[in-house]
Amino acid sequence: VSLGENTLSSLTTGSSNFAVGSNAGLSLTSGEYNIILGALSGDALTSTSNTVIIGRASGSAINSTNANGSVLIGSYAGNAITSASNTVAIGMDAMAEHTTGDFNTVVGSSAMNDSNGHAGYHNSFFGAKSGAGAWAGASHSNTAVGSFAFGGGAKTATAVYNTTVGRDSLYALNSGHNNSAYGYRSGNAITSGDSNSTFGFQSGITIDDGRRNTIIGSGSDVS
Repeated sequence: VSLGENTLSSLTTGSSNFAVGSNAGLSLTSGEYNIILGALSGDALTSTSNTVIIGRASGSAINSTNANGSVLIGSYAGNAITSASNTVAIGMDAMAEHTTGDFNTVVGSSAMNDSNGHAGYHNSFFGAKSGAGAWAGASHSNTAVGSFAFGGGAKTATAVYNTTVGRDSLYALNSGHNNSAYGYRSGNAITSGDSNSTFGFQSGITIDDGRRNTIIGSGSDVS
């Protein structure tokens, strides 16, 4: 089923596709069971199947069957993805610059939106601008929950295995690893520090490159 100028205009053997919007699914030939809604959405797909792509220019660079099953919802969501697998991006500009890293789940407006094409993988970000910041490497295996959580630092390839919950928590982190922060602004100044655990409202907010600190309690910090 197609509706819109040039929608599914290249289809040959593909079946059970649903596309609405100008140039939606423009290049699709043999892909099957895709839902593509929005102008220019999924317009580079050829043989990719089982995707849900909704929003203007969302998923517009996907060109590989590795991306089968992608779920991209929101204007420009997953806009640069080419072959990343097992991807979920929900929210306007969510994962907008991501290309090839696998197993990422991102929910929130502009979440992980400026990864600069670095192939980060196994990241889970929930909240507006979570996991954002101008990435400088393939940061991976991080979990952030809360608006702007893990969202400010220029993350490098060593920014791995971090877990944070709370608005602005671990905000400045760029190369640190193995950090855990829970609470509003908890650990928000940590950049290169590692193996820190901070629990509570604005806990550990003066830690920068420190390591192996355990901070518990609202407003608590290193002495």
